[in-house]
Amino acid sequence: MKTTVKFFLILFAFAMQVTNVCADDPSPIEMKNTRTDPRVNGNPGPRRGRATVTTLDMDVMLDLENRCLNIYDTEGRTITYYITDEDDFEVASGTISFETEEEATISLANLPEGIYTLVIEYNGNTYAGEFG
Repeated sequence: MKTTVKFFLILFAFAMQVTNVCADDPSPIEMKNTRTDPRVNGNPGPRRGRATVTTLDMDVMLDLENRCLNIYDTEGRTITYYITDEDDFEVASGTISFETEEEATISLANLPEGIYTLVIEYNGNTYAGEFG
């Protein structure tokens, strides 16, 4: 009986440690661009098929431990970003140029915990990804 209890206590401690380590790793945010074809005067026209979904080919990582977003780009782009809260109010915005650096950090230290949306505008397209 004592051996079984010790085994389960050790197993529980190991499981909690693994969970804690996994929670500290930065997690990716998938940035999607959804649009319908064709477009008429800038508005979605009649649907002829499924919506086209594309993703932004730059890495966006949520780092909860340091309360920041890390964005990685190797193509030297300049992007405009917005962060909106659950009610779609803009809480942060800015422009990032990757011409000299391949990594940029957006601090989330001043934001209360919650669900947010990162919106990135690049090359006439808008990409969005949720985090929190």
